[in-house]
Formats: sequence, structure tokens, C-alpha cells
Amino acid sequence: MKIQSLAFSVVALSFGFAAQALPITATAEVPSMTAKELLTLPEKNRHILAQVQKKNESFLTDLQNLAFNKDESFQIRWKALTLFSKLKGQQAQEHVLKACAADEWFMKNACLVILGTSSPSLGKAKAKEFLNNKALVVRSQAVRSLSVKMDGAGRDLLWEELDKPVNYHAKQSLWIRGQIVEALSSHPEKQELLLFAKALRDKDSRLHFYAIRALESISGKKMGLAKSSVADQRDLWLKNLK
Repeated sequence: MKIQSLAFSVVALSFGFAAQALPITATAEVPSMTAKELLTLPEKNRHILAQVQKKNESFLTDLQNLAFNKDESFQIRWKALTLFSKLKGQQAQEHVLKACAADEWFMKNACLVILGTSSPSLGKAKAKEFLNNKALVVRSQAVRSLSVKMDGAGRDLLWEELDKPVNYHAKQSLWIRGQIVEALSSHPEKQELLLFAKALRDKDSRLHFYAIRALESISGKKMGLAKSSVADQRDLWLKNLK
């Protein structure tokens, strides 16, 4: 499987995408299956069935072992760690931090996803640490983690990251740069007008919609008609900003 397919799969997992779940309920008869077999079920089904095993230490140990078994696929390991953490809560913290320190990019990704819910402040600290990780999927999750209730320090970091060489490949802008501007444009600050203007001038068109959104919010102005394309609005803004 190509790395692009692997990366997409982890991003999908991070967002909680899942196949259509079968109509299993918590009161239904629970089929007998191993922890690994349970992990192959659609997300909703495996979480419902896992609740029955919440106090089954043997089941929890199996999940833990699967998460850190290098012979297992990244999908199984990611699901095992996130499910183990969901069932154990704060008691899983030691294992989550172990995942943060792991070499594998998908373990770092899982770590950020889990901490975003279980320990947001620690999650943000790890996100700041992982912004320079060589794996694009890890950096993307770090941006996502920092974008939740973003503080001034987080904004400064994202502006710094926007133009770093790691977010370009063969001199081509990577999609994470659009993600960064999107995060920053959600609650733009007045003193950032020139920074968003610079983003609007960027060659990467994925930045333009969010730069315009921010400029509109900061200035209270709109350029063009409601049906105007992003490209047309951009041209008008660039003329206005001269």
C-alpha cells in the first residue's frame, strides 16, 4: 500500500470516519470474539461491544499488547490504542505517553487524538512539540489539536510554521499550509491583517478562501458579489490592499 493511502487512512481514523454500523445495541447478545476481531468491526459496533469488556482485564491487556505489537498493521495498532484509552480513561495515560514517544508516525497521531479529549492541555503541549515532525500526518493532527480554543502562543506558532521548508516538497506548497490558514482564519485578530494579506498573495490557491474569510472578518468589508468566485474576490482584495 502506498504511503499516501496509509496517510489518508490515519486521517480518516483521526476524524472518526467509519463504515456503516450494523444495528447492534448494548443489550444485544454479545458475540464471542477476540480483541483483534473486535477491532475489525465498524467504529460504532466495536465501541458498543467493547463497553461490555470494560472490566475484563484480559481483554484490556490484549488491546494494550496489540497497540504496541510491531508485527500488527498500523490500523489495528491505532484502533487498539484509541479503544484501550477510551475504556481505561486516565489510567491509560502512561501508555498514551509511551505512544507519543514511539518512532511510528501513526502512534504519535493516535497520541494527539487521544490527548485532545483526555488531557487537552497536555495534548496542546505535545502538538507544539510535533509541529516539526517529519510525518505530514502528525503535523496535520498537531495543527488540528492547536486549533481548538487556540491561544496567542498557538497562533504565533502556526504563523511561524506556515512558511517553514518542511511544509513544502520540491518547492511545492503542501496541503497542510491551507489547513494552517484555515485554523488561523476561524478567529482572526486585527493585528494579523498583513499576515492574511500575505497569505492571499501566496501561489497556493488553497490558502485564498481562508485568507479572504479572515480579511472580511477583520475589516468588515466584502469584495465582489455573493456569487463571485474565490479567484475574482482575490483579485479585488489584492487591488484594495495596494
